[in-house]
Amino acid sequence: MGGQNGNGVQDAGEPGIVGVTVSLEDAAGNPARDINGNIIAATTTGTNGQYQFTNLKPGVVYVVKFTAPSGYQPSSADKGSNDTKDSDASITTGKSQQVTLTGGENNPTIDAGYYRPATIGDYVWEDKNGNGVQEAGEPGIGGVTVTLTGTKGDGTPITPITVTTGTNGNYQFTNLAPGTYTVTFTKPANTVTTTPDQGGDDSKDSDASITTGASVPVTVQSNETNNTIDAGYLRSASLGDYVWEDTNANGVQDTGEPGIGGVTVRLEDAAGNQARDINNNLVANATTGTNGQYQFTNLRPGVVYVVNFIAPNGFTTTSKDSGVQMTKTVMRARVPANHSK
Repeated sequence: MGGQNGNGVQDAGEPGIVGVTVSLEDAAGNPARDINGNIIAATTTGTNGQYQFTNLKPGVVYVVKFTAPSGYQPSSADKGSNDTKDSDASITTGKSQQVTLTGGENNPTIDAGYYRPATIGDYVWEDKNGNGVQEAGEPGIGGVTVTLTGTKGDGTPITPITVTTGTNGNYQFTNLAPGTYTVTFTKPANTVTTTPDQGGDDSKDSDASITTGASVPVTVQSNETNNTIDAGYLRSASLGDYVWEDTNANGVQDTGEPGIGGVTVRLEDAAGNQARDINNNLVANATTGTNGQYQFTNLRPGVVYVVNFIAPNGFTTTSKDSGVQMTKTVMRARVPANHSK
């Protein structure tokens, strides 16, 4: 039988496997003999997975040996409470328990379940605009630690498996038994986890929890490949430049016009509130240095920021577009990663 969920029990809809070699041995592991003393030849399963050995001798110990078909792994033996529905083949030897028949007895309960290994994986990427969706031009992140935990279909917990993303951000867990697993991503330094489950395409969204880095549990069947478990991360951005004395009031930084130190610069959101950084903390006001420069760091990509310059005593603010004097100038920018004006 083909164990699609790996629980070691014949469930409805799980197909038989054709062409599996089945042999019969005696208690000593030698080829078994029939009631006439003849060696019993090995057989192969039919299209529905069934096999049968006939003309056996009552009172003799027989052991059924199954040879795992290519590409399959054995299900756990003796699961569940119904011996007619479980797998009897040892996962190490392929052999059943010893069976002794009485005259006229037919024992149709010696079964073997197999599954084909499953795969879980996909991609860790830099979500440059912070929208939680993989888009053209957003690169993979290499060197990210990814850990798989969970249980096989028969309820057996697995030993955690750890891999590292390649230079292109891809990772994969292969040769898995059918079961239910959780993928946990270790957040790279100087990033935050993007919001999961954005957009309508599960193959392009982020699945890592912002707080734990873990995906929701994922169930895979025999021979299934699930390449949709992704994680997106934001790298912080920066914004800043220069406050200077526009001596000719033309709104242009001309040679010889000095910077102004000690100017208070406030970062706001689009609604005029104090802005927040990539970690959702309020951004403190900046003060220009002696050369007039300032900078806001650790900002969140994809957010509209407004820079509010508080004119120092004795100064008014010149327009950036004409020579018109203003009491307040704002500069709007949708900030890409690692940007400074």
